[in-house]
Amino acid sequence: MTNHVRFGTAATLAAASLAACAATNAHPGPRATTSPLPTQAPATKSSSAPYPPPGAEVADAKFVDGEHGWALVDSTTLEGCCSAPVPQRLLWTADAGTTWTDITPPAARGASLIGIDFRTQAEGWAVIAREPNLPPLITHTIDAGRVWTTQRFPSGQAVYGNYSSAVFAFSDAFHGWVVVDEGSNSNSFFGMGFRTVDGGRTWRALPVPARGALYFTTATTGWIFGSWAPGGGLYVTHDAGTSWVASSVVPPTGYAADVVSYGPPGDDLLTAGSPVIEAAFSDPTTGTVVAIGFYVSHDSGHSWSLSGMYRAPAPNGNALSSAILSDATWYLSPPEWPHTSLVMTADSGSIWSTRTSPAPHGASVAGLTFADVNHGWALVNFSGCLMYKSDCFSATRLYGTEDGAVSWRALNP
Repeated sequence: MTNHVRFGTAATLAAASLAACAATNAHPGPRATTSPLPTQAPATKSSSAPYPPPGAEVADAKFVDGEHGWALVDSTTLEGCCSAPVPQRLLWTADAGTTWTDITPPAARGASLIGIDFRTQAEGWAVIAREPNLPPLITHTIDAGRVWTTQRFPSGQAVYGNYSSAVFAFSDAFHGWVVVDEGSNSNSFFGMGFRTVDGGRTWRALPVPARGALYFTTATTGWIFGSWAPGGGLYVTHDAGTSWVASSVVPPTGYAADVVSYGPPGDDLLTAGSPVIEAAFSDPTTGTVVAIGFYVSHDSGHSWSLSGMYRAPAPNGNALSSAILSDATWYLSPPEWPHTSLVMTADSGSIWSTRTSPAPHGASVAGLTFADVNHGWALVNFSGCLMYKSDCFSATRLYGTEDGAVSWRALNP
C-alpha cells in the first residue's frame, strides 16, 4: 500500500536560506546506507533550527510496497546547488532502504527529474527537464530501471527558464495523463497537460487549469487536486481532460471563510472506489493552516463527504504532510513549526494518537510515504541560519520506520 507525499514550506522558517548541497557520488551497485537516527547539533542563538546531519540531499522519495521504493537525490555541480536545472540521480531499493542502486535514466544524466511515478515494483515513469526552450522528455521502464525508453512531449516551453514539476495518473494500462508545471510563480500558473490512449507510445497536449495531484476513475472522468494558489483548487473533467470545471468540498462548520488547498488521495484507494483526500483550511489573513479535513468518496470521486478532521492545537505556518493508508487510517504531521509532532488515527479521526516524529525541534516533516501501517519513510527539512540572516542552510534528509513511527532510522541513498 503506497501513499502520497505532500510538501509544504513553513511560513515562519528563515526567509534567507541557501540550498545546502550534499556531496554524493555515483556508485555502480547497492551499498549499505542506514544508521540510527542521529543526534542533532544544538540550535544556535541565531537559529531555532538544528543543523542538518551528514547525508544525501533527498529531493523526493516514495515507497512502492513494503520493500521497494525510490529516492531522488540532488547532485552537486561546479556551479553550486542552486543553478538550474539541478542534476539528480534516481535510486532504487529492494530492501526498504538498506541498500540502493542507481537507476537514473540515461537521458536524465546531468538534468532534473521533475516527476516520477512507479505504478508497480517494475513499471515506472519519469519526466526529465533539460532544455527549457524545448518540451520536456518522458521516459518509461518496465524492469525497475534497468532499461528506459525515452521520447519528447509534443509541445511545451518553460516559463522563466525552468520546468517545476510533473504529476501522473493512469486509469488503466492504456489511458494516462501528465500535468507539467512550466514555471509557475506566486502570481501566475503556467502548465500543460498530456494524454495517452496507447500506454504511453504517443502523447497529445491538453490544457489544464491547475497544478496538483491527478486522479482518474475512468478513461474520461478525472480530477485535479490543486494545492496553493495560483493553480490551486479542485477541478473535474468528464471528457478525458479536454475541458475542466471547478469543483469543491463542503467545508466543516466554522471554516467556510477559510482558504482551502487539497492533497491527493491515497494511491491504493484510487481503484478501491472509496478514495480519501486531504483538504487543508487556512486562515485567510495569516495563511496559517488551522485544520485539516479528510474527505471520502463512496462513488469513485463523484461526490465527497467529510470523514474526519484534525484541528491543530497550536497552528503555525502551512507546512504539513500526510499519508493516507485506508479510508480510516491516516498519518499526519501537522503545521505547528517550530514544534514537531506526528499523529495517527485508525478510526477516521475520532481518536488521534501521538507517534514519534523523525524531525527534531525546529525542523519540519516535508513528506510522508507509507507502504503499510508499520513501514514508512519521511523527508525531514532542516532550514535556518547560523547567524542573523547569514550562513543560512536548507537541506532535506530521508528517514525510515518499521514499527509504525515508534522509532526512526536515517536512510542515506
